[in-house]
Amino acid sequence: MQGSAEIYEELIRQVEERAAPVATQIREEVARGRLVQGSKLPEGERQERQFRLTEARLGRIGKDEMAVLPYTGDERLALLCQTLLTLAQTMTESRRAVLELATNYELTHTQIRFTEPDEAEALEFDLAIELAKAEQASGQVSNLLQPIQQEVGRWP
Repeated sequence: MQGSAEIYEELIRQVEERAAPVATQIREEVARGRLVQGSKLPEGERQERQFRLTEARLGRIGKDEMAVLPYTGDERLALLCQTLLTLAQTMTESRRAVLELATNYELTHTQIRFTEPDEAEALEFDLAIELAKAEQASGQVSNLLQPIQQEVGRWP
């Protein structure tokens, strides 16, 4: 996809503003690169690595050997899209599961209260409202990212 590297950078900056830990994990994954079986290296990369091995008198690239390749712009963008879609779906499904648990146990209230040990601060959440918000957010994320994902494909 033309401009995938620029689109990735713009999206990852937006993720950093809203969810810095998620952006950090994605950036770390991208920096590590992807593992590829030696026999599945692109031909040019395989020839270059084989040349270096031959010069160092180390033999041939084996079938089971692994190599690290940098992600392409499309792969980075696909990885980012898939991560954000999975995160949105997970948020929705976790809220749904907790709400179903409350319903199955016939709890009269579907509110959850988180309190600090000293009880100085408390946060309250209504599970039904939070589920509706998560479903809406998940739909928005899906609508925004699916056109991009159709261009670059899904990350395996």
